[in-house]
Amino acid sequence: IFNKNLTKLLLVKGTESDSWSFPRGKISKDENDVDCCVREVLEETGCDISEYIDEEAFIERNIGGKNYKIFLVSGIPEDFKFEPKVRNEIEKIQWHDFKKLSRNCNPKTAQIKIYLVNNLMRPLAMWVKSNRQIDDDEKLKAHVETQLKLLLGIKKEDTPDPGRELLNMLQSTV
Repeated sequence: IFNKNLTKLLLVKGTESDSWSFPRGKISKDENDVDCCVREVLEETGCDISEYIDEEAFIERNIGGKNYKIFLVSGIPEDFKFEPKVRNEIEKIQWHDFKKLSRNCNPKTAQIKIYLVNNLMRPLAMWVKSNRQIDDDEKLKAHVETQLKLLLGIKKEDTPDPGRELLNMLQSTV
């Protein structure tokens, strides 16, 4: 679970563990992977990620003979008041700087103990880079559109559909 600008990763610390990890749990009978993820995150953090989750964005790994499917979720507000819904399972919920985590994923030199995160750091970093690029591309498109409108003398309030207005202008010059 990432914040809006993909700089922080949300991790939980269990009551019987000294390691930080992703919110996770076991899938219930007749439950699909996405529903399991949404349920476990809600139980462990109090955050409903159903509006944020993309069923195509996940990392799947077999680590130590166990299968893990970690969904990659972004856009969660940093000021959300996380509060576990289950008792005696989660001790702490905290945002961690993703860049610092990626630099400190060696268990021997790490400043905090983490579980699973270090095994998934490379695909996590690749996903973050890819999604930051998408965000940058969207910003670039919006900037270019604004500049083009300025050049063409199109004002925001004049155009309920800027694409239609631009098409009409181009057709009138032909």
